[in-house]
Amino acid sequence: MTAENVPKVVISYAHEPPGRVLERALHRVLSDAGFDVVSDRDLLGAASLQRWMVGMFSTRIIVVALTADYVRAFDGQGGEHSPRQGVAFEATLMRVQNYRNHSLHDSVPVVLVATPDFDVDQLPLDLAAMVVRRFDPVTGAGAEKLLAHIRDVAFRRRREVSAMSSERSLRQIHLDLEKAEPMSARAVDTVYEFLGVPDEPDHALELAAAFPAAAKVAKAAGDVQLVRQISDKCLTALRKGDERLVDESRMEGRILICGAGWCLQREYRLATALQYTNEGMALADRLHDHYGIAHGHKNLGRIQRLNAERARRGAEAEHLLRTSVSSLERAAEQFATIGGCEHDVGSCYSLTARTCLSSHLMVPDDRVLTRAWRLVDRAEELLLPAAGKNYFDLLILKVELLALTGSPVPARRMINEVIEHLLSIPGAGRSEIHGRARMIRANLYPGSRGRADARRDLQECQQIFERIGLNHPAAAAKWAIARQNPKSVSTLVRLTDEDMVKLEHLTVDPCARLLAIADLERQHQWRAGGHAVTAKVDWSLFVRPNEFEN
Repeated sequence: MTAENVPKVVISYAHEPPGRVLERALHRVLSDAGFDVVSDRDLLGAASLQRWMVGMFSTRIIVVALTADYVRAFDGQGGEHSPRQGVAFEATLMRVQNYRNHSLHDSVPVVLVATPDFDVDQLPLDLAAMVVRRFDPVTGAGAEKLLAHIRDVAFRRRREVSAMSSERSLRQIHLDLEKAEPMSARAVDTVYEFLGVPDEPDHALELAAAFPAAAKVAKAAGDVQLVRQISDKCLTALRKGDERLVDESRMEGRILICGAGWCLQREYRLATALQYTNEGMALADRLHDHYGIAHGHKNLGRIQRLNAERARRGAEAEHLLRTSVSSLERAAEQFATIGGCEHDVGSCYSLTARTCLSSHLMVPDDRVLTRAWRLVDRAEELLLPAAGKNYFDLLILKVELLALTGSPVPARRMINEVIEHLLSIPGAGRSEIHGRARMIRANLYPGSRGRADARRDLQECQQIFERIGLNHPAAAAKWAIARQNPKSVSTLVRLTDEDMVKLEHLTVDPCARLLAIADLERQHQWRAGGHAVTAKVDWSLFVRPNEFEN
């Protein structure tokens, strides 16, 4: 995310203790996510507080830390010299922003945030019609949804500015996307320019034609939210027209598979990802779009492997792994038949090798591991550095295979080279693939001496994943940190190694494990009186894995 695309936020809060606690927690979470955050506690010797407020509140997204004291001040319940006069003045500025954006409901730059126990019925009329985002300053629960909402507001505001100011044609933007280095900051800026083009039916086919180039940039960064915005824009334009051209229907099928289905798969909403992929494949099959069908089988192979990893072992997992290999082999054959798709064929070989690795981890079998190495060799012949993300995916897979076969020193050397290479590419340092490389390296540090280095890598990759909206990998990094230091996720309940093992046994989903801990923490928040307690926990009462499956 380039400097001009970083969400700029100002926090409005009451200066009584509850307001300060909520403001500090918000400031930390937003800053850690890479946002540009200010509040009046950052103000050092300004000549005019009101002038500062006007400047900040007219140019930034306003995040309101709702407390009872804030509501009273907002409603004017304070004397002429009350310390709440600052909030009263900010209330006037917020009303101006709301009136200015009254027709732009999704991009009103005021975001209300409250703790889980805040009573929304006490909100004044000016705020009562707005959605309140819940955030727990103690556990951090609700942070992911809050960050996603603020990113969306920031994007919509950028899009409005871009739509008003862009004089370049869609054709020029498309050409620039085709020529751009996918991981570069300039490429991401061009994607945002693409998103600013009106999604009118007359432009539907031209917009859809630019989808592969725009999506390639967003996928190189691993930015799920950006891929979704690209997909939604193209699908909206395609579906606006009364009559659908064959080419438009063909592109709709491909976008359902490579756009919407891809996003859902990255979010681990696998049932819905399968639904969108099947819908896109049905369209592709009806129109004899062999390229779209091949991508559909490639998507199916990934989804089936992830479902197998979720099932862990047993007949269901074995069946899913077999169907994953079958889907990916079929995709590779179809891409090879089409011609000119060497990178896609290589990517299918790489994905099949990863399925073999998953199979070996569930049920060790040297023959499966040998097959994985052969597939890696075949993929390496087709995936050159110009293949971008797919090339680095393959290198990371090789590192995992080296580590598994008892070659930790070559594995560490190779992952260091991968990270060094990525950091030499402008923009790649904040990409998903860099986060994954850090995650792998964290597992390769030798013994207790490497714990501090591993923790730094895990913290870095958690920040990368959170910044681009990949909540599941971010949770996996956070869980890995917690395995080293349980206090990082629980301060009121002393978690033992036995607790962590039980949670891992109950669910493979790190999001579900962390939510279970947060629920337990909240339960003990008022009982503990600020002191850590040791508790015998039946974790089956707290784990809710199904919440993350669809």
